[in-house]
Amino acid sequence: MPKGTRSFVGRSAVLAVSMTLVAGRAAAQFEGDARTMSKERIGREANPPVDAGNAERASLAAIDSLAARFMAAYDRDDAAAIVALHTADARFVSDGRIDYGRATLERGWRRSLPEISGLKITLLERAVSGDLATEIIRFTQQYRHAGKTVTDSGYAVSVLRREPDGAWRYHTHALSRIPGAP
Repeated sequence: MPKGTRSFVGRSAVLAVSMTLVAGRAAAQFEGDARTMSKERIGREANPPVDAGNAERASLAAIDSLAARFMAAYDRDDAAAIVALHTADARFVSDGRIDYGRATLERGWRRSLPEISGLKITLLERAVSGDLATEIIRFTQQYRHAGKTVTDSGYAVSVLRREPDGAWRYHTHALSRIPGAP
């Protein structure tokens, strides 16, 4: 386990259990009431209505802003800007491996961005608890693979963390592609 993650792991395990419980409900509701995020719709419309206190509303607004900055960086093919939205000890889980840290994430984004386009994110579920938040999304994008353009789609669970400077950043992404995607 990387240094400094012990206290986070316990809290993320609790959130992971709650995400597992809501994932089935979120997937079942996907067709009926999911909302698609894009540059134009990433703001308040991406969140289902909630009765939240001021602190929670501020957290949701900050997370909306983070998502908008991610989409803008993606659209610019800006790997450095994408990675800056992540914690220093970020993790990316996909295809049977875990990538750790900003440097590894940046190498991956630099390699991938020229080959991918048209990202659409549908927010299925978001929960905020103190300095941690979770999101369950469905994504679709175009991907160049073996000389052809194919659709890459699937689901992802993300853990976000409010850092000591007060900024929300992505900490962990766990990606699950729909079979048939490269």
